[in-house]
Formats: sequence, C-alpha cells, structure tokens
Amino acid sequence: MRNFDESLIVIPYGSRIYGSYTSTSDFDYIAIHQALRHGEQLQVDAHTSVQCHTPESYQNALDEHSPTVLESFFYARPQSFAFRLNKSKLRESFSAKASNSFVKAKKKILLPEESVEIGLKSLYHSIRIVKYGIQIAQHGRIIDWKSSRFTMGRIRKLAEKHHNREQLWEVLKNKYQPVYNSACSEFRIVAPK
Repeated sequence: MRNFDESLIVIPYGSRIYGSYTSTSDFDYIAIHQALRHGEQLQVDAHTSVQCHTPESYQNALDEHSPTVLESFFYARPQSFAFRLNKSKLRESFSAKASNSFVKAKKKILLPEESVEIGLKSLYHSIRIVKYGIQIAQHGRIIDWKSSRFTMGRIRKLAEKHHNREQLWEVLKNKYQPVYNSACSEFRIVAPK
C-alpha cells in the first residue's frame, strides 16, 4: 500500500490548459484528498467544476491511463503519484475516449434537441485527445499543450457559416474526419497494442 501526502491537491484541466478557452469557458479542476468521494462532481459556482478523487482512485486512474487524469498529471506533476507508461493501455484508453467524442459530436450536432456547441467541442476533443496520446507515446509526457488550440477556433468558424445542422455535420465531417483518421493512424504506430 502506498502512503500518500495528506494535503489537498487541486489541479486545473480543460480548455484553459489546452488554450482553447473563450470568455465564457468554465474553470475545471481535479481535487485529490482522502476525504473526497471518488467520482463526485462538485459545481462550485456557475463557471467552476471540480472532479473529485481519493489518492488511491487518482493513482488507479493514472495506472489505467485515463486521459483526463494523465493530462492533469502531466500539467502539475503531483509528487505523491507515479506514472509508468504502458503504450497498449495508453492506446486503448485514449482511442476509446476519442472515438466516443467523435460519435458524441455527430449526435450533438445532428439532433435538434442537443447542443451544437457541445458537439463542436466533442469534435475538437476527439482530435486533441489522440494528439496528446501521440505526444505521450513519443515523449513520455505532453510536450505541447496548445498543439490543437487553433482547431477549436476553426471548427467554430465553420459552424458560424452553416446553420443547417445536417449541412454543418457534412462540412465538419468532410474536413475533420480525415484529420482524426490520420491522427489515429499515427497513434496506432507509436502506441502499438
């Protein structure tokens, strides 16, 4: 059993770290402390949310190569935790999350009761997640946090030009599915099973 520091650890993550935030973007944090309940999401105020972990659950998520937890770890490097790269786990975890994001993008953009903005963010995340996975596989860490920041702006500009949801999805899919597929192909090479 590992001994963890008793301090509260708070680590920012999300668009403010990726460089894709706007004036209305939330502040997202991961909080780690023994007294917290793993998996609990706290909404501190209208613009601030906190994902809770115990030290054990955070370490377990690191071991499983959770994209969000790995991003927070490489951003802050909390000393109480250790990461050992397993490229097979990295590929499995990051590929699954990116694929889910791409599918979510289509659903959110096409369905009238869903949020187009969430769909646009999901499309962006599907690409960003794979690109971060490539960096981790190649360098053992994320070396360029803002490598995909312009992608979100470009996605939003396309959305401004297309108000019909079906047309918007076709334009976005035609432009960004090849980008996503290319990144996934590179990821498979640098992070083999």
